[in-house]
Amino acid sequence: MFAPLFALCVAAVAVRDVEGGKSWLRSPVLVALGRWSFSFYLVESTVLNACAQSLGGRRPEAWLGNVPWLLLALVVAVALSAFLHRWVEQPMERYLKGLWPDRRVPFRPAFHRTP
Repeated sequence: MFAPLFALCVAAVAVRDVEGGKSWLRSPVLVALGRWSFSFYLVESTVLNACAQSLGGRRPEAWLGNVPWLLLALVVAVALSAFLHRWVEQPMERYLKGLWPDRRVPFRPAFHRTP
């Protein structure tokens, strides 16, 4: 039921992006988080487990008691993902791209409104 609605939202954002319209999704913070997202995906579970173990494996019973260490884990995971993106992912990407010639075709939108 929600899949068509999400598809419409994605399509609307994509059309606005191609047409060059303003979008809060292009803010520098969200763009940076998007770039770091793969590194975050790789480290978030490890960081959560390390934080849980630093508590001695005991977590507070009340869910509000978990908020401080979860926020700490989030900050650590985001910082670690930014570091890994800058010092591991980007250099490796440049290295791998240098192994093969560039065969990309320049992107041209299928539709373009002229102002």
